[in-house]
Amino acid sequence: MPHVDKVVGIPKEYPNGQNELEVHLANKFKEEGKKIEGHEIEKTDKDILLIDFAQNAVDDYLKKYNRKKNVIIPLENIHLLEEGGVDKLTRGKISAGASAPVYGGIIVDRVVSDVEFSLVTFHELMHAKSYNSIQITKEKNKEKGVIKSFRTGFCVTTRDGEKTFFEDVNEAIVGFLTKKFFEEYIEKNDMFKDELTMQKEKKISFNLSRQKEMREGLNYMFRIYELNKDKYSQEEIVDIFIDAGINGNLLKVARLVEETFGKGSFRVLGETTAVKK
Repeated sequence: MPHVDKVVGIPKEYPNGQNELEVHLANKFKEEGKKIEGHEIEKTDKDILLIDFAQNAVDDYLKKYNRKKNVIIPLENIHLLEEGGVDKLTRGKISAGASAPVYGGIIVDRVVSDVEFSLVTFHELMHAKSYNSIQITKEKNKEKGVIKSFRTGFCVTTRDGEKTFFEDVNEAIVGFLTKKFFEEYIEKNDMFKDELTMQKEKKISFNLSRQKEMREGLNYMFRIYELNKDKYSQEEIVDIFIDAGINGNLLKVARLVEETFGKGSFRVLGETTAVKK
């Protein structure tokens, strides 16, 4: 499975179990490379350059945090839509960009701004290449169950597929890394120089994605730091959360949260960020 770390809850209806499911998911990953008829626009050489730039930066961060699985998202699995196309395709549920962790596809609006396009592409690729596990949920009138996400980065979905925990925390982590990408890659690369200069002159701010979640998530992490500054640096606290988002290692975060706020507090954090599907 090129894009999946693990599959859980394989029911007996899959006679060949893991092997059958792996083949199915690998085939679906290939199918994600098919063009989205009526929506997708052709990539220019510049688009491809910017996508490669964002993907290389994602890989650098994943390597820094010791991501074990090397997820490669092929160019054909990254679909560019006209500005506003993501909102239209998802019927108003999502704007700018989205990734499909179950099957490994990405959709991104090709906005005029190269900076904005690179930021959204980086954001969605970080989601797509971080820890990803799939589950089979039992539903009525479904002979073999339904394939759904179980763990995507920091997110955890219940076994019935009805509720997701830590979605805001997950977005805060990816948003923080997107901000670092802007500061450490985009601002230091000459191909964005003219746009950045114009941005400063006109006092335009770029959308660094999910600002509210990132702000609240960082405030939570910094609160933990304030209560543990005798044991950890601020960077170490943030890195523990990032590692959990990239590698799926929630145990260390759970231990840290419960040592700080008391037994059961990690569960409470999950409940406060729960989203019903």
